[in-house]
Amino acid sequence: MNEKKDFIHLLQEEGIRFEIGNPNMLSTSSHYMEQVDERSVAIFYELFKEDEDIKIMIHDYHKRKTRSTGVIKKFIKNKKIKYTSKVRKVNGIESYFEINIRCRVNEIKIKQLLHHIASKDIIGAPNSDLDYFIIGVTNKQIYHLYDDRGLDIFLPSESRRADIKNKYQTWVLSE
Repeated sequence: MNEKKDFIHLLQEEGIRFEIGNPNMLSTSSHYMEQVDERSVAIFYELFKEDEDIKIMIHDYHKRKTRSTGVIKKFIKNKKIKYTSKVRKVNGIESYFEINIRCRVNEIKIKQLLHHIASKDIIGAPNSDLDYFIIGVTNKQIYHLYDDRGLDIFLPSESRRADIKNKYQTWVLSE
């Protein structure tokens, strides 16, 4: 099974899905995006600390390397950070282009990156077909903000999963 299916399986079967944007608010209102930003950042920092090693995995389903790398570069503070890239195949067919970046949380403009990801459908961003997965190198937690409506997280620890679910219970979408 490829990594994308592994991530999707973990997120769907064992993850927690959060409602980030209030569906009763207009997505173009400033209050709506403030809520989206606050919630996505709050949950991110529940999973990852500033000095923690993370891996950012970007999937580009149109397989355009220059576009994918150009997008992420503007969110990297430390310009010495390198990335790897490859075309991923599913059943022997090229499926998507994958970029992997290993860094520390404090080397990335996290708030701006999360805002960019959440805004992609609202502002009609040209890179809206990119998926971003942020993975804890040590703790193996997965964070996937898919757009302004919500995000999925995976935590290997059942007790940690229960703690997060309890703390943010009003944001958790029904299972």
